[in-house]
Amino acid sequence: MRTEKLQNKDIIDKKLNIEDLEAVSGGAYVENQILRQALRLPEFGHTTKNYTQITSILKDEFNVRIKFEHGDDKNKYWDIKTGKPLTHLEVMKRIRAKYPREGDSE
Repeated sequence: MRTEKLQNKDIIDKKLNIEDLEAVSGGAYVENQILRQALRLPEFGHTTKNYTQITSILKDEFNVRIKFEHGDDKNKYWDIKTGKPLTHLEVMKRIRAKYPREGDSE
């Protein structure tokens, strides 16, 4: 993961990848938006239905359990089979393996 700070010009001039976003992001809200986009879900507000949809997809397709957090806290993730905690980046790697970003080579 990138740890150097990004300058405003970097943020404005290019599409950010997940490592960039984690370097500049706060917590759960940004993670939830990244998950939504990666899973190709429409934009949504903070409704139970939206969180249920993400929870279901992560469980059924990626073997991941999620506990949504709020504010600056980051979501918590676990591998369902092993019970091992996962980072947001590890979850995103699973998602990107199935749903690559537009322009990523497959």
